[in-house]
Amino acid sequence: MLDEKFFADGAADVGLNPDKVQALMDRAERDIQEGVLPACQVAIARDGKIAAMKTFGRAMQGGVERPATDQTVFVSMSATKALTSSSL
Repeated sequence: MLDEKFFADGAADVGLNPDKVQALMDRAERDIQEGVLPACQVAIARDGKIAAMKTFGRAMQGGVERPATDQTVFVSMSATKALTSSSL
């Protein structure tokens, strides 16, 4: 797990709109529930602090399907198009 010093107290503390961050998390959770994705991990950072982080769904670990957690290691190969970033 990441050290707590890397986390902001909340989205607003780094200038992000908490409602928009929650809308993104809700969308990720809905995509898991609807079967669009088997698992998803969302981390949003600004100014060197993680403002929000959540993991959804299930992942294969050691050949066993388990709930994905913030400690789940994901392998990204041809799926790298799903990795995005933005700077303002």
